[in-house]
Amino acid sequence: MYYRRRKFHLIFGISASITAYCVNLMPHTIFLDKLENTVAFYRRGVRLRINNKVKELCKEVMDDLKLPENTQSLIKPFYVFGFQPFQAGTLNKMFGGIIGIPSNFLFHDTADAAVEKLIINNKELDRMREEANDLFNSLVLSKNAQKYVIAREILKIMSNEVYLSAVGCAFWVAFKDAVRCRIDASIDENISQLGLNYIEGGKEYYEKELKKNIALRSLMEKDGEKCYHIDGNEKRWGFMSLPLSERKRFFESIHLKL
Repeated sequence: MYYRRRKFHLIFGISASITAYCVNLMPHTIFLDKLENTVAFYRRGVRLRINNKVKELCKEVMDDLKLPENTQSLIKPFYVFGFQPFQAGTLNKMFGGIIGIPSNFLFHDTADAAVEKLIINNKELDRMREEANDLFNSLVLSKNAQKYVIAREILKIMSNEVYLSAVGCAFWVAFKDAVRCRIDASIDENISQLGLNYIEGGKEYYEKELKKNIALRSLMEKDGEKCYHIDGNEKRWGFMSLPLSERKRFFESIHLKL
């Protein structure tokens, strides 16, 4: 009887682990289209379609990464809601991957950012506050910074991080954190080898990310203090990644050596 119960618990545990793995993987495979539609950027109820300029920029980055045409065809850009890049999916030929381009890629200068209706803590942003100008400045990215972001999201898909995230056992949390940080570092190392433009782009991007978070920390008041450290690094719970300041220092150190 003891061995029957033990066998049952073993089979149940294995089945539960496999089920959890499949459930976590579904948004990146069979439900990828639904995920994309959910996080996409809509303006007045109409989904904003990616423009040719961004398509060409993505193509330029993929060429810089020396991706073959059959791999490039599996990665689709789209505008994602908010100001954070997004990626999902895999290089599986049936489903492919998607990279979410933040809506601030549409901003050419701070005037473009200033005309957007920004809602923070369910209230419209007070444009008269000094931190609002800091926020607007942080949202305008150069072409180099945009190329860095696109390259980073593509390499995340290529790293198969989605399979790591799908592992459901709590025992592996610390392991996953370590691997995730190593993936982040490896991606930045690979991007830095693409040339000075990408190094400068990475450096600029993390500088502005930190400035954006510092501005949000003030604008969001108590909620901001819960989300961000005083230096702009994010307060993370659960899965960890490399701090923004550490990634910025990496590109600064590479830049100084050139």
